[in-house]
Amino acid sequence: MYTKSILLGILYFFFIHTGFSQSDTLIAKELPDEIKSVIERYNEETFIEDTTAKEKEIGLELDGLIINETISKAGNDFYNQFRKKWDIPGDIKNYTIYISEMPMPGRGNLVSIKINYDEIFQNRISPRMEVIESLADHALSISEQYLVRQQEMEQQLESEDMSGTGIY
Repeated sequence: MYTKSILLGILYFFFIHTGFSQSDTLIAKELPDEIKSVIERYNEETFIEDTTAKEKEIGLELDGLIINETISKAGNDFYNQFRKKWDIPGDIKNYTIYISEMPMPGRGNLVSIKINYDEIFQNRISPRMEVIESLADHALSISEQYLVRQQEMEQQLESEDMSGTGIY
C-alpha cells in the first residue's frame, strides 16, 4: 500500500532526475505513465480504505437469512410457506434462521427451526398441505416472539443499569 511519503518521494525523485526546478510548472499531461499509475493506485487504495471504514462503521452484514436444509417435498413446502409469510418484526438485526429436516422412519419427518443455532421449534411434518400451512403459521409466531424477546434482552443488557465499571 502506498503512503503519502512514498508517493512524494517518487515525485521528488522524478523531478530531480528530469531537471525540473521550482520555477518550472508541471502539467498532468507531462507526467510519465508510471507516475500517473502510481497516483491512480494511491487514490484507489485510499478510496477503498475510506469505504471499508465507512462500511465497518455502518455495520454492513447479511441479516435475516432463511436457510433451507430440508430434504423432502413436505419439508420444502414448509420452508416455502414459512419464507412467503415471514416478515421481520420491527428493526431486528443479526439473525439467521435455519429450517432443517430429519427423517423419522415410519413416522414421517421431523422439521426444526433454529435461530442463530438456538433450536426454537421442532415438530413432525405431514405431507398434507393444510397441515403444512398451519404448522408454518405456528412456527412463524414462535420465531417472531423469540426474536422480539432476544432484542428486548439485548436492549436491557445494554442499558445504563447493566453497565458498570466492574468494581464492586
